[in-house]
Amino acid sequence: MTKVSIFKKEDKDFGRGGFTLIEVVVAMAIFTLIIGGVVMFSVNAIKASTKSQAMQETMDNARYAIDDLAKKVRTSSNVIVSPDGQSLFFIDNLTVTKYCYQFVDNGSNKKMTVKSYALQIGAGNIIQNAGPYNAIVDCDGINSSLATDILGSSKVDVSGTFNVLNTDVSSDDPHRGFVRINVDIYYKKGLQSGDPTDSAEAHIQTGVSILDYTRESGVEF
Repeated sequence: MTKVSIFKKEDKDFGRGGFTLIEVVVAMAIFTLIIGGVVMFSVNAIKASTKSQAMQETMDNARYAIDDLAKKVRTSSNVIVSPDGQSLFFIDNLTVTKYCYQFVDNGSNKKMTVKSYALQIGAGNIIQNAGPYNAIVDCDGINSSLATDILGSSKVDVSGTFNVLNTDVSSDDPHRGFVRINVDIYYKKGLQSGDPTDSAEAHIQTGVSILDYTRESGVEF
């Protein structure tokens, strides 16, 4: 008589389809390296984007500010460049406004500022501030409280120079000249956690001819 067994034959390969501890550790190490590389790449890309955006924004603002300054200077009079080339004073003949553009270094930030003082004309074309207006003959005459930052930030330093050259050599009292404006932009590296660790810089230069200027020193190029 044939006997039928009701017990399943033990599978000799049972339990051999999993991973050993060493295989799991190696797989986790490889996975960690891949994820770490992706994270580092993403962080560096974000930092580079932050730097690029800050530099591009400052450069765009610098070009606009310089173009605006050049237009004012072109139709101005009494143009004065300070001996150190850090300030530019002039009278805008179109708006009868006295301007002072300066490169300022306060120790923690370098920036470009502008301050102005306009002639105020009231009813009946009566000048209301002739005395204070006429007393202003250079940048020192305009109150510093009127200064406004136009270039520079906590992450970007802006410096530069103003230079003037006499181009009217045939006159005994020369007033025709040329003003060159140099602006240097620097990205400050690693100021705070997460900031880019490398620096960047850019330089912008322009020039404008003037018909009437007063040179305070022999600053030439």
